[in-house]
Amino acid sequence: GQSPLRADWDWSVSWQANVAAGALPSARQLLAARRVMTVCTALAGLLLALVALRLGGLAAALFTLGGFLLNPLVLLHGRRVMMEAPMLLGMAWLLWEVTAERPQPWRVGAALAWAVWAKYWALAWAPVALWAVWRAEPLPFKRRVLRLLPVVLVPAVTGFLLQPVLWRRPAATLAAMWTARWAVTARQQAAFRAVLPAYAPATPWQRLALLLGHLYLAPPAYLDLGKYRAPLAAAIAAYDGHVWMHWTRPLAVAAARLVAMLAGLVVMARLAWRGREAPRRWAARVVLLAAAFQWSFLLLTLPLAFQRYALAVLPFTTIWEALALASFFHLLAPNSLIPNS
Repeated sequence: GQSPLRADWDWSVSWQANVAAGALPSARQLLAARRVMTVCTALAGLLLALVALRLGGLAAALFTLGGFLLNPLVLLHGRRVMMEAPMLLGMAWLLWEVTAERPQPWRVGAALAWAVWAKYWALAWAPVALWAVWRAEPLPFKRRVLRLLPVVLVPAVTGFLLQPVLWRRPAATLAAMWTARWAVTARQQAAFRAVLPAYAPATPWQRLALLLGHLYLAPPAYLDLGKYRAPLAAAIAAYDGHVWMHWTRPLAVAAARLVAMLAGLVVMARLAWRGREAPRRWAARVVLLAAAFQWSFLLLTLPLAFQRYALAVLPFTTIWEALALASFFHLLAPNSLIPNS
């Protein structure tokens, strides 16, 4: 129900010039858009909690829900009028679908389509979605292939319909889009390497350090660039005053969370290979496989060290931390009302 802006934001000019051109959204427009983002983020937290319930019981689900929704990065980037919130919802939905005992092809295809067209990072999950559907039913080869078709066709058709620019000459347009995207990324990397090399990582180890730094230590990044800091200083100061924006960032808390994440990864690996229940073993294996593809994709391709890019792996680290906490809780209180399994 909102009227469109008179102009797109021009990142090459000043804040005042954009305001004069009519490129600054009104308070009503921002509120309407942020409501949508907040709903997406809340649903993502709920679905991740349900995935954790399959893996580690009620305690793991509750720790996942709280850890996700109160994470400073989620509170900031999950409510901005950008695509991180829809991406998180798509990834959480896809995890929910592929960890089911018998994943349904159309639902897996729909979740993959949502995740991919929210943010291209989710392309890394395509092999996981295909494998989950492939091994779900002990069927003859041809019928298994047919079951894979929705996983491929739903994202492809959805992407085609969402982008009318493809309708006339899809092959040539896709090639042009790829070339243009690559050129923009190359220019961005060159610009950052000239003035701030740390923001243009060149090796997987540099990318790993940046991802972990953003997930556990770095303060919330209100701006990717400092160009508009002065006009936004009052708003940033007001938002920065909330206790939840920094509660996980002190060194001691960050170190504890990192240890919990690694411990939870070990717990999930044990579930995947030694779990007593077949559905739980399957769910743990699929989550580990999805994590391996997503982390590998980022470690090999991450172009710039923007904090919001780290949200692509945050669902996994949140679940791993929750599993570690749930296991610790169960050791302390094995007969509690919140069992580990």
